[in-house]
Amino acid sequence: MKAKLRARREERKRKQRDKVQIQPSGVTALNKLGLSTQVPTKYTYLTSGSGRVLTLGNRTIELKRSVPKNFAFQTVLAALLVQALRTLGQKNVGNQELSTIRKLVNEEEHKDLFVQDLTLMPVWMRKLITDIIDKNEHYDTLVKSHNR
Repeated sequence: MKAKLRARREERKRKQRDKVQIQPSGVTALNKLGLSTQVPTKYTYLTSGSGRVLTLGNRTIELKRSVPKNFAFQTVLAALLVQALRTLGQKNVGNQELSTIRKLVNEEEHKDLFVQDLTLMPVWMRKLITDIIDKNEHYDTLVKSHNR
């Protein structure tokens, strides 16, 4: 637990110091969303700055340089979902994962921004999430107005 807090503190410090964007990727994104119970020994983040590997105690933090498109999302949920689903792969998204995603999408505060973020997602992810949204009355008017 202490190593996790140190990793978060280090992430915030680096963001402020270097004025870079950082977001969880891979197993780190899966873990943050609750799509995996595995605690990563290597935390992976995408960065708009230079890539590097940091070591804090027995934890490793890998910063991977990434393209601006990965930082274009307006909601944290959309950015995390793209990274998590990319790690899982289309064929490995089962009922348990869909249930967790449904819960996260329903709890999203900025539903209007989330709907806009769908256009930035790969097609298979957009379809998967749109299917979830179509069954949710809270998103009904937002999706219709966005598609005009």
